Amino acid sequence: MKTYTLFKSRMTNVQYVTPDGKTVVFAQGRLATEDKSVISHLTDECEKGHPYIYIDPEQKTISEDQLDPHYALREMIRAEEVAKLKAATDPKASSEYDPKKSGAGTGIQNSVSINPAAVESGTSAALQALSNVSNTSKSAK
Repeated sequence: MKTYTLFKSRMTNVQYVTPDGKTVVFAQGRLATEDKSVISHLTDECEKGHPYIYIDPEQKTISEDQLDPHYALREMIRAEEVAKLKAATDPKASSEYDPKKSGAGTGIQNSVSINPAAVESGTSAALQALSNVSNTSKSAK
């Protein structure tokens, strides 16, 4: 995969003419080039303290894939989907996992321990059926 030297500009879209007459275009504040004369000249300009052109120390080069405007968006979506998949398959992988709040050993242990006040009012038929089941199981004993 090809890599290019990356120069950035504080102005969003600008054309810059090098001393040998080449016009380079900064699109969205970035210029990716592999032209040795342009790299040499712009590096010198950056070292001299050009007010608008600079080299980002965290991103001196850029790959051919990263030149695609949708690359960053795809990578962000991919990372989110991988995190969702990891959280779905392993609850401990979630950043929200707290074993003290997970409810292990608490909650509904059997049908008798359901608190009718905690159940929504629209489920009265389910509560009635549940009480019928528990009454018949007690009378069967």
